[in-house]
Amino acid sequence: MMTLVRNRRSWLALSVLGLALLVPSVTTARGRHKGLCAATQPGVPVYVAIMSAFPGETAPLAAATEITDTVTVEDRQYYIGRLEGVNVILGLTGIGLVNADMRTRSVLKNFDVAAVIMDGVAGGLQKRIADVLVADRWVESKPDGSFRPNRALFALAQRGQAALPAPLEKCTTVRPSVSRTPVCLSYDPTVTVGGLGTSSDGFKGTAFPCIPGGGPIFGCDLPRPMTTDEVVQTVDNETASVARAAARRGVPFLGVRSCSDGPGDPFGDRGFDAFYDFYRLAAKNASIVTRSVLAELHAVATDGSAHGTCRLLTQRQWRRAAQRIADR
Repeated sequence: MMTLVRNRRSWLALSVLGLALLVPSVTTARGRHKGLCAATQPGVPVYVAIMSAFPGETAPLAAATEITDTVTVEDRQYYIGRLEGVNVILGLTGIGLVNADMRTRSVLKNFDVAAVIMDGVAGGLQKRIADVLVADRWVESKPDGSFRPNRALFALAQRGQAALPAPLEKCTTVRPSVSRTPVCLSYDPTVTVGGLGTSSDGFKGTAFPCIPGGGPIFGCDLPRPMTTDEVVQTVDNETASVARAAARRGVPFLGVRSCSDGPGDPFGDRGFDAFYDFYRLAAKNASIVTRSVLAELHAVATDGSAHGTCRLLTQRQWRRAAQRIADR
């Protein structure tokens, strides 16, 4: 989870063959040289990993994904499937920097990951409820570090901003104690691509534990698949840690966050209490923006005139690839 402010994660007993037979979708991190475009090829075990902190954040992504498999790695479940024409892994980091680092490292070690997207909700003072931010810099307070999203992924987000797979939503159900009818915001939520985010450790270097059966916020399990200006803008507990783990392995990273509390609360300025009413709406809007990034990647990979872009992505020439994406 995160807060927007004004200035602001062995299997030793199994042989390699046995592991491949038991969990065919899991591999070592070899193969990233195949590039981002390889993740759009059906049946090729190269993935974009989409991580969220808690189950309620992953729910709208799981609902939109054609899930083909569920695998367990280091006592954690992951969904494998196709979303917007891209092979994806959906998983939970857990809440906090320590969990985010541990689980991200586990995913990068056990799967062939072409990119990591941290998708989730936020609270804040600058952005309004249900607005979405794709920051262009993340700062980790402890340990110190500054991380920028991958240029090509950021360019995909910029293009996707104008071609969302669905409109951002403004209406949602809230707690019955607050309202027994759906509530709508008085404005249309927007997407901002660019901004500064900070991730801080609110748990003093410890891993915040999930709770078995703890529901959509504090639970440990993936949600059940459904059929349906250098002003710091964000402070959270996970994103920069995910970015750090991705950077250590040279894996492209992007963060997508939507506000669950802050300006625009129809019930007044309630601070973090609004989170419990609007996190579902924020998670849905974040998922829409994440899907737009995947859709743009699929469009690049399947465009006969864009083979050069895929070649640049494979060669990790991010600046040139980003320029070509922007010029499409």
